[in-house]
Amino acid sequence: MSCPRSGRVPAPRRGIVLYMVVAIVLMMTLLTYGFLLSMQTENMAAGQAGDQLRARQAAFSAREIVCWLMEQDYASRRGFGGLVDNPNRLRDIRLVFENEEFDPWTARGFVMANPRDKRFGVENQSAKINLGTLLAMDSASPGSARQVLMRLPAMTESVADRMMDWMDEDDQPREFGAESDFYLENFGYPARNGLPESLQEFERIPEVTAELLFGQRAEEADVERKQDTGSFETILIQGQTDEPVKAWSDYLTLRSGERNESFDGRPRINLNEPDLFALHAELLEWVDLETANFVILARQYGIQPDPVATSGTSRSGLQSPSQFTPDWTLPAEFELGSPLDLIGAVVAMGDAEEEVEGSDGTSGRTLIRSPFSGATTTNSDLLENLLDRTTTQAGQVIEGRVNILLAPREVLLSVPGIDEELASRIIANRENSMQTAKTCFWLLSTRLINMEQMKVIAPHVTQRGEVCRFLFGGWSDSASAPLVYETLIDATGGSARQVECRKIFETRAIHDFFRSGMKR
Repeated sequence: MSCPRSGRVPAPRRGIVLYMVVAIVLMMTLLTYGFLLSMQTENMAAGQAGDQLRARQAAFSAREIVCWLMEQDYASRRGFGGLVDNPNRLRDIRLVFENEEFDPWTARGFVMANPRDKRFGVENQSAKINLGTLLAMDSASPGSARQVLMRLPAMTESVADRMMDWMDEDDQPREFGAESDFYLENFGYPARNGLPESLQEFERIPEVTAELLFGQRAEEADVERKQDTGSFETILIQGQTDEPVKAWSDYLTLRSGERNESFDGRPRINLNEPDLFALHAELLEWVDLETANFVILARQYGIQPDPVATSGTSRSGLQSPSQFTPDWTLPAEFELGSPLDLIGAVVAMGDAEEEVEGSDGTSGRTLIRSPFSGATTTNSDLLENLLDRTTTQAGQVIEGRVNILLAPREVLLSVPGIDEELASRIIANRENSMQTAKTCFWLLSTRLINMEQMKVIAPHVTQRGEVCRFLFGGWSDSASAPLVYETLIDATGGSARQVECRKIFETRAIHDFFRSGMKR
């Protein structure tokens, strides 16, 4: 007889394993999706970083092109199309990688003065008033600096005098100015009594604001934007008009200069070289014996006006300098103020104390005529070469001269000898000379001025300048906005040297302008 089975019935299976498998699969799916989403985000971030890197490389490639051009002689720069406004060369600078898989259109660079001017080029600092030169001018002619500064928009006499007192070395306040005792008493800091490190330093002077200095608008109220714009001049923002709003930084600079070299890049001959024998040999490599001898005689005996022009004396009494061999034992006792001093001049050889003075003031002395006559119609090439190839300033750099081809009216009026009428004539006629003239001699050859006016103006003006401020940027087709930087480059030493460089805040105007200007 078999034993009966237990009365317990096994519990039915409810598919727990299936549930577990589904849960695990779901978790794996979610993890996989999260991983894929993360990788997609990382991939996008990497792509954007690559776009930004290509844009940055394009930007700095554009800067290097400008630096290379600034190192070239003036003739080469003109052949390239210049740096003032050259959209064909500076608007769309393609960045091509060695890896051919990159589309050369992927990243492009650009260079421009500022978004207000909408000009693909640079801001030549020689088109502005050099504050160091302004200080020297005011020392020679007290009160002249105030007259110059009063031509700036919204300038007042008190601010003009305070700006000069801030920079000059003395502690004597001007009529409407203030010196260190005023600043110490009211603000706790002294006046600098020297050139400021930047134009922004003038904000420490009462009544001087960032808007006056740099054209910043009241709409730019947020702190980040004000900090980021810094010294960037007159940035347009959304809602502003396109009318140029000039700020003081459009007219003033702390740094400007040019290389003391000829149009084709050769060092100029210094007519005030103390070694007369070396000077004579150097001149003979460029000019004839007559001209070389006259320069040496002018350095030994000095020069005076042509008696033919001043008293009507017959030119038959004037002798050629080629007939005389310089006495190398005589030292150089005189210096020339300008190469133009040689034009229409004579050298009187002899001892003035032993002569009997005649009607022309030179009786008993041998008169040597200049190979450069006062006429400008027959020897314009010779006279322009004289200004181009020679100098009376030692050193490799000439600082502070005003570029008459680019300077606005207010800056032109700061040049000794240029008044309102002449400034208007220069502005009306200079465009034709931008692509032809090697020197400022065109002022004389076009009869805008006479020789006497030219001799006054010439030491203070130029057509060049190797210190430039500009914006440079890079654009990538897939990037949302361009990378834009502001820099100041100084190439007066031969090699381009970056003095300032910083990324600037992107405004709507910059974005829109580059997006429209950089289309394929």
